[in-house]
Amino acid sequence: MHIVFASRGIKHERDRTIAQLSSMLLPWKCKDDKGEERILHVQNHLQPIELWSLVVPEEHTETMLRTLRITNGSRSFSGLSMLRKSMKLKKIPKVEPEGLIFPLWTDNQEFIGIGIREDKRNKYGNEQL
Repeated sequence: MHIVFASRGIKHERDRTIAQLSSMLLPWKCKDDKGEERILHVQNHLQPIELWSLVVPEEHTETMLRTLRITNGSRSFSGLSMLRKSMKLKKIPKVEPEGLIFPLWTDNQEFIGIGIREDKRNKYGNEQL
C-alpha cells in the first residue's frame, strides 16, 4: 500500500520524523516456501516527493540547470502544466549541454523541472534573491 502525503514544518523536526519513519520495522504475515505462515519484520520504504525552489543569481541559471540535469518530467510527473500554471511559473528553457557544471552528487536521483520564475527587482534594478 502506498500512502502519499505532503509535509511542512521546521526542517530539523521534519528530518527527525522522516528518519523515524524510514527506520520503522513492521510485522508482515507471509507464507514461506512450505506454505506455512510466518511473521517477518520489514522496514518501511519511504520515497520522498519534494518540491524545491532554488534561488540563484540570474546569470547562473543555465549553469544550475545543467548541474541538476533537469528533466522536463513528461514521463515522470503528470499534471505538470497545471502545477506550473498554479504556481505562476514559466516552462524551463532548454539549455546547451556544453558548459560549466558544478560538482554535485546526483546518482540515483532525478530532478524534474516544474518551472522557472524571474526574480523581483528592487528600485535599483537589482535582483531580490
